[in-house]
Amino acid sequence: MTTPWETSRWSSVDLALLVLRVGIGISFVFVYGWAKISGGPGTWANLGENMALFGVTAWPTFWGFMAAATEFGGGILLMLGLLFRPVL
Repeated sequence: MTTPWETSRWSSVDLALLVLRVGIGISFVFVYGWAKISGGPGTWANLGENMALFGVTAWPTFWGFMAAATEFGGGILLMLGLLFRPVL
């Protein structure tokens, strides 16, 4: 005999993965990404100066913006499920 949960379209693993994906995406967008994006060029320059650890010393503001945009945009794409297996 199967329970309604076992015959439903959602499995507990799929639901857990969906909740984790959306939760992590929200934290990327609102906790990390938005604060850096809205910080402006001063924040981007400070972020970009950390690229010197990897030997990249040119254009710190550009690299800081790219890091902020990656966190923000990546969080949105993570919430949408781009390149993830479907959970429905």
